Amino acid sequence: MRVDPVAFIEKVFRLDLREFQRDWLREAFSETDDGRRKYTRALLGLPRGNGKSHLAAAVAGYMLLADRPRDGRPPQILITAGAWNQAMITFKRLREFIELGPLAELVTLLSGRGAMRIKGGAELIVVSATGKLQHGLEPTCVVFDEVWNQPNRELFEALTGGMVKRPEPLMVMISTAGYDQDSLLWEQCKLGEAGDDPRFFYRWWSAPEDAPYDDPETWRLANPALADANPFLATSGLFDSLRVMHEAEFCRWHLNRWTAAEDSWINPEVWDACAAAPELREDWDTVLGVDASIRHDSTVVATVQRDADGVFHAEFKVWTPMPGREINLALVMQHIRDQAAKYRVCGVAYDPQYLHHAAQTLDDEGIRMVEWRQDNSRMVPATRTLHEAVSHGRLRHGGDPVVRSHALAAGVKETERGLRLKKTEVTRGRHMDAVVALAMAVDWASRTADRRSVYEERFAA
Repeated sequence: MRVDPVAFIEKVFRLDLREFQRDWLREAFSETDDGRRKYTRALLGLPRGNGKSHLAAAVAGYMLLADRPRDGRPPQILITAGAWNQAMITFKRLREFIELGPLAELVTLLSGRGAMRIKGGAELIVVSATGKLQHGLEPTCVVFDEVWNQPNRELFEALTGGMVKRPEPLMVMISTAGYDQDSLLWEQCKLGEAGDDPRFFYRWWSAPEDAPYDDPETWRLANPALADANPFLATSGLFDSLRVMHEAEFCRWHLNRWTAAEDSWINPEVWDACAAAPELREDWDTVLGVDASIRHDSTVVATVQRDADGVFHAEFKVWTPMPGREINLALVMQHIRDQAAKYRVCGVAYDPQYLHHAAQTLDDEGIRMVEWRQDNSRMVPATRTLHEAVSHGRLRHGGDPVVRSHALAAGVKETERGLRLKKTEVTRGRHMDAVVALAMAVDWASRTADRRSVYEERFAA
């Protein structure tokens, strides 16, 4: 007779499971009339903050310590995810459960290798997201965390192929919604919704598409940890996220709704609400953001100051390319010199692709030039910071019609780190460089009073 997973997890790992977690565990590990495991695959979809990683770790630990395969061979448990770091989060949670529990002496931990073993040969291993390296494994259980971030089917197919060599294998997939319908997670969700496979247990919590995303009642529909009689997800935390997240980002992470890979960045009404004239002062710290091009895109210098109330004041200089004529970078350099002479410029953030030599010249002249490569690590937080400022009316941009056209042409694209400003298929061919330059400057200006050292620490080459 098998060990009850709910009782084991609550007693050995000392987890205070909620009823929705107990209900899921009972069904995921339910048996047929002849005592065999009912399911070979389970997919659980939950928003952030609903205990996914804790549950994944508990399942892996239960299968390691309590499962005894019918073929008599020691169990082999694999923890994986789209990225090694994500899989290690689950591993570290399990390690904490074990170290604080009554069975700690039975387990040999190999934390540096992401592995643990118990007497008799049972083992748990963290495996990488590279599928071709995982052929030959024969797991009794695979815990697959955050499936949305899996780049392709290679790992899934490699591990599935290894599991068929075991009599009662179980793959547990746990994830938040994704954005790419050409993905492993989308495929598995469609299979689960169809309900044609009796060996596949599918449960997905999300808010109805027609429910308002900013309504706390909608949040309760999507988040069982919030709706539980003893909730462990705070409404206040969701209000905080609502204030800083793009709508699509909030819907995906906190309502578990699938979102489009590309979306508009801001709507016209919100941008126009910030059209008051900026009030820049010569004695205030000033940041310049430069998004430069030569032939196809515009080149923009955004001059930004932040006042004592946290409002950003921005003015722009835009050079638009003409057919057959390149933008004269000498004019751009002179404008930067003029701004440095007029304001107390702390520094100029620039992408080095087109400004490398010009930046060296300006830096030699005493104007602080700092590289800002427009990769996801920089543009995702900058996109979020700018969106928060605009959506809460903490920007005064002056209402310039050219800059407005750039703002309304900007889209956002989902990345592994979050949303970032990006041209979309709908807006391709239109200029959005003013918004990129603004995002660079606002993100820097939003930081602490010691902006130079903060900026150097995060972004300097």
